[in-house]
Amino acid sequence: MRQERTGDTLTVSGDINNRTVTRDTYRTFTQHVADGVRHVTFSGAAQVDSACVALLIAAKRTLRDADLTISDAPPALVDLLKLYRLNEWITLS
Repeated sequence: MRQERTGDTLTVSGDINNRTVTRDTYRTFTQHVADGVRHVTFSGAAQVDSACVALLIAAKRTLRDADLTISDAPPALVDLLKLYRLNEWITLS
């Protein structure tokens, strides 16, 4: 999992799964959100699993009422959000 921040946009790419989302990558992700990221793009994301969903839940909890835009979600992430019934709370653009 790679994270690259440009302004208020965070690009997350590579495999985003239970092997690549470590304590450090999780902490870095949530710190970016706390520091002003309002758009997360998954362009370049390969394999995703529930660890990716956990990142988005953490982001939403960090932001509370602030908006977070999520784009370029891979089909597996869309399916997981529907499966966990989070697709109305975590919206994709």
